[in-house]
Parts: sequence; structure tokens; C-alpha cells
Amino acid sequence: MHLPLQYRTGRRLLGFDNAHRVAPKGSRFHRTDTAHDHGHRTGGDEGRPYRFTTAEQLLTDFEAAVERCLAERGLDRETIGGIARDGQEIVMKIQSMKDSMSEMTAVARGDIPAPPDAGLASVESAEVLLRLLTADNRNLLRTIRDAKPQSVAALARLTNRAEPNLLRTLGKMEAFGLLEMRTVDRRRVPTVVVEMLHVEIDPFAMADRVEARPARA
Repeated sequence: MHLPLQYRTGRRLLGFDNAHRVAPKGSRFHRTDTAHDHGHRTGGDEGRPYRFTTAEQLLTDFEAAVERCLAERGLDRETIGGIARDGQEIVMKIQSMKDSMSEMTAVARGDIPAPPDAGLASVESAEVLLRLLTADNRNLLRTIRDAKPQSVAALARLTNRAEPNLLRTLGKMEAFGLLEMRTVDRRRVPTVVVEMLHVEIDPFAMADRVEARPARA
């Protein structure tokens, strides 16, 4: 079992899995449990025991954990997911969170097989991307690309933005896959990872398509 919520870059926000054992929290005196099922409330959380009952209940608990995590970080359901790599091409799957959870539940029950694109990141619609790419945010991305600031504080000085607000915006951009927050000598360094976006909007159905050209190394 491995059910994570993570950025496109692979950085985990939370998750449930059974890849290793975790020590129960609290008293030193506890019953030894051979099950490895556990949850990670944050990316750095070593894990807390989770009592698995059914796949459907696991997905319900996962969705509740996702809501809590996004609220704590000032993100929303529409933004999380974003652009995912498929070989050399970068593509985005358009699917609502509701449809995604319904699909996962049906697969877990055995009602349907996992679709071929089940592993792709997804967002609600191409409209979400367009709302994120305001004139100010495009200027922000250009500053990151051209000036290559080596910390969030340096970027705040360059753009005359308050760090808390800037961090929220960078978090949304990272969640969408437009940039990465790399760690260099304990500093968080924003790095743009896309060069160009191509958006196809179907005016008759929610079948939009987004492709991205990776930034040059």
C-alpha cells in the first residue's frame, strides 16, 4: 500500500503506506503489532500506526487528511496535482478531485481496472492554470528564471513582496509543477522547471489538454 499526496517533484506532503514499521506514539508499554500500516501527517513525519479496515475507509481517511493538509498550507483542491512528466513530454491530466476519488474507490473495490493514466497528476481544469498565471505571477516566474535568486528572502527583496505571501504563491506554483523548491545549504531555492505551456481548451466538454516544454538545464 502506498497512497501519497505529493508535489510533482516527488516531495511528499502526507501519505499512508506499509513499507516499514513505525513505533506507536505515547506509552512505552504497548502491544506488539505485526502490521506495518501507518500514516505520515507531514513530509517529515516518521509515521504513526494506522489501523486498516477497508480500502474504501482508507480513501475516506486519505481525503480528510488531504483537506486538512491543503488548508494548513493555504492551497486548494484545484491547484494540487499539476503537471507530470511522461518521458520527454510533460502532460497534465484534467480530472476533478471528486471524479478522482470516485475512480480510486471503484478501483479499490475491484469494480473497474486501474485506467492507464491513473498515475498522472491531475487538476480540475485548464482554467485553474490560467487563474494562477496572472501578470504579477508571470513576472515572478520571469524574475526567478532570469535573476536566479538563491533564497526566498532574496526573491522577496527582488520582487518587493512579503515573504509569507510569497511563500504561499510559490507553494501553489510548486504544487502545479511550474517550479521546484530545491534545498541548497539549508536554503530553499525556487527554480523554474518549465519553459513554455501549450493549452488546448475544448469548448464543448471538460476535455482540456495542457502540454509543457521543460526548462533547459
